[in-house]
Amino acid sequence: MGISAAVLIPLLLLNIWQWQNRALDSKSVFTEITAPNGSRVQFNLPDGSSGWLNSGSSLKFPTKFTGKERIVVLNGEAYFNVIEDLKRNFVVRTRYSQVRALGTSFNVLSYSDIDSIEEVTLESGTVRIEKEMKDGSFSKVLHMKPGQHVQMDHHLNSIRSTQNETVKFTAWTNGKLIFRNDPLARVIMSLKKYYNVEIEVQDKELFKFHFHATFEDETLFETLRLLKLSSAIDYKILPREKNLDGSFKKRKIILCQKTK
Repeated sequence: MGISAAVLIPLLLLNIWQWQNRALDSKSVFTEITAPNGSRVQFNLPDGSSGWLNSGSSLKFPTKFTGKERIVVLNGEAYFNVIEDLKRNFVVRTRYSQVRALGTSFNVLSYSDIDSIEEVTLESGTVRIEKEMKDGSFSKVLHMKPGQHVQMDHHLNSIRSTQNETVKFTAWTNGKLIFRNDPLARVIMSLKKYYNVEIEVQDKELFKFHFHATFEDETLFETLRLLKLSSAIDYKILPREKNLDGSFKKRKIILCQKTK
């Protein structure tokens, strides 16, 4: 299956506020950046490092880095361009692990609603992945090399590593969705975050399919139409349900097999 389209999605503004984060350092003031569902947000950190925050993600960091490490806390997905500081490692903490770097460019995925899966993609430099132990300490899992992608399932205690596939894992920073022989489950995960929708698969046979596609600046309806034209997938878009407060729930998509 091959699909291609072009142009960049609009960048939505972020919402920033400050609060006292006693869980990390009772003497420091922290900032939290959030990327609203269906958007991506560019950010800059106090040390000059920068990056992108993906849909439905949040990043916490101090207004000023102090101490021996530059620690940020991620829930969701973020791409980092880290300024080198030989005296202080840059550390991204997630639910189950942390990624340690000096100066490098890498992507981290760790959504709280995606079970026990975490992913790290390294574009340049080196990083070390460390797993959090029961006593709160961290143990080294592996050192990554440029061009490497690592997927960890912490419940199964498994690690899968591939090489030279970084583009499809970082393309979201440019408003693109790239799939290269990816299973439907991976496609659904990306579409749900990208378009802020719920997706239900009616026919489980569809999970056997793999997809090769590139989407750029496509609307939800255009993407679904292209999937239907080039695969055995059909879909139904349900009317949006209204909440008691007058707001609307996420749009729901039902995927099913084409009828002959």
